[in-house]
Amino acid sequence: MNTLLTTLGRLPAAAARSLPTPGRRMARRSWVGNGRAHIEVRGIHRPGSEFIARRLENRLERIVGVDAAEVNAVLGRVVVAFDSGQVGLDDLVDAVEDVEEAHDLHAEAFPRDRPDHPADVEPLRQLLVTLVGDTVALALAAVRPALGRRTWPSDLLSVLALVEATPRLRHELSQRLGRAATDLVLAVTHALAQGLTPGLPIGLLTDAAVHAILVSETSARRTAWQHLEPELCTNRTGECMQPVHVPPRPVPLPHGPVERYADRASFLALAAATGVAALVRDRHLARTVLAVATPKAARLSREVFAARLGRALCARRVVPLDATVLRRLDRLDTVVIDSRVLTTGRFTIGRVDGVDSNLPAAEKSSLRARVAGLMDACDPEKVTARNGWTLGPLSKVASSRQPAVRAVADRLRTAGGVTLGLTRGRNLVAVGVAVPELAPHAADLVASARSVGALVVAGVGSGLGESFSADMVVPNGTRLAGEIRTMQQQGRVVALVARAGSAALTAADAGIGVLYQTGSVPWAADLLCGPGLQPACRVLNSVEMARAVSRRGALIALCGSVAAALLALPGPRTGAFVRARIAVNGAAVVGMVMGALSARSVDKRPYPIPTDEAPWHVWNVDTTPRPRAHGTSLPATVRHSAPAAVPTPMRSGRT
Repeated sequence: MNTLLTTLGRLPAAAARSLPTPGRRMARRSWVGNGRAHIEVRGIHRPGSEFIARRLENRLERIVGVDAAEVNAVLGRVVVAFDSGQVGLDDLVDAVEDVEEAHDLHAEAFPRDRPDHPADVEPLRQLLVTLVGDTVALALAAVRPALGRRTWPSDLLSVLALVEATPRLRHELSQRLGRAATDLVLAVTHALAQGLTPGLPIGLLTDAAVHAILVSETSARRTAWQHLEPELCTNRTGECMQPVHVPPRPVPLPHGPVERYADRASFLALAAATGVAALVRDRHLARTVLAVATPKAARLSREVFAARLGRALCARRVVPLDATVLRRLDRLDTVVIDSRVLTTGRFTIGRVDGVDSNLPAAEKSSLRARVAGLMDACDPEKVTARNGWTLGPLSKVASSRQPAVRAVADRLRTAGGVTLGLTRGRNLVAVGVAVPELAPHAADLVASARSVGALVVAGVGSGLGESFSADMVVPNGTRLAGEIRTMQQQGRVVALVARAGSAALTAADAGIGVLYQTGSVPWAADLLCGPGLQPACRVLNSVEMARAVSRRGALIALCGSVAAALLALPGPRTGAFVRARIAVNGAAVVGMVMGALSARSVDKRPYPIPTDEAPWHVWNVDTTPRPRAHGTSLPATVRHSAPAAVPTPMRSGRT
């Protein structure tokens, strides 16, 4: 039965696919702030365009007043640092156009499927236009009684409401018209149809509230970008700014609770309305049936939750490069964590065992401190000698051919670790292992990933997959993107937490890029989080709530449809359409309120408190190097010294 409903539910989508495809976007987008301009460039995102990027950078840097220019091919923009007193944005755009024309790119359109940049003002203007449309529609609703009785706005409204609330229909229209054009056309025409339709303007007020929430989300993205742009674009390498090509998703993205309910509801609504129109020949009853089954509450529940969550994340130094990923959180079921985000790049002491059975007990108890005092945490393979003691890789400081030594080494050997030997004079005294030091909140990130579903660690030789009992261990690096596509082929919806790897982050259904104070920026990610792992933990912790919101939204939509049917169909035919709309819009209001409250509950959760498992009590203060700050804005001396510096939770939920 489910298969039949799904198949028949694709019929409206097939009708949408028959629409003509208009031309793609030709208008160039740009942003200026903090002494830099981010200018969109045609064709620069494609692999093989590197030489064009170099020519563009050289052309811009020859302009008087331009300090530097660097192409970010992942975003399809060139970043220009310039002096606004000597050169203007128009001059920079003219130089970009000259290079485009020299390489026959001037007639090419900008990619329509490229996500809106957080600095773009065009999405905000579009939402403001929809709010103006809502205002005009409210004015029409006030003067509508003077226009007389008209039935065609009700017919149009019933169809538009169904299309707007059904994700499959919206997706198919977006494929033909573009997402921005689809959202704008549906919002404005739906608002005007509601303004001309008899009844209370509850639906108009509901839509206006949603558009206002989306405006606040978009404004928060722009504010977060403006505040964090200097950190993202200053003293960074261009490692992750090269063009990247990733094949399309091997299979369509699986449907979530909202999509499944909307598909079935839209099919049943169209089938019932068609049957009524054909058999009873009652157009008024047919549009009432369409109004009854509109799954408006399901879509708005998730939309409001995602918008409020996005605004809250922006306040916590998260930059959504693609805000649509927040609408896919309810479908995530697999989390891949690159092992490099779980470690600091330093090493710490693991197990230490003595080799000499005749060694005094007092000496045995101090072996760990001795090893810790001699080991270089940044380079454990370095041989260090001090006061007659020598520490280094076992193969360099002693022979491991002796059975006793080999047995101890085999027992301590750990994937990703370095086996060390401690000698006094020429005698091997102990064997230890240096293991990668875990980053603050590494365990919290793993726990958050487990709350989503399957845990996959990328990094076969890191040993972290075994340490955290991951469900699967896959290679990282250049092979990770292929592993993600394999998981998607198996029907999984994959989130990736990584600090680098443009191809893998692009291939993932939700790319969570972890920022560090230095190094490259993972521009291919959907969400830029950090410094530190706490923001990434919050994103993953919101997945469970996103699922609950979607399931609850579908249930509220079903209850609203049942209430609409009970109010409209048994009663008098006059006013049945109005009564059905009141019930459906009332359910949408309930769904919106519940979605907003759910997002607020996620934002109020306190950040996890960092734990430091390094054995500082046995390390030599004079010989142990200070740890470097890793993925956090706090200095190392604050994070790793006196207990008084350990942060404590505050009432507001922040640390």
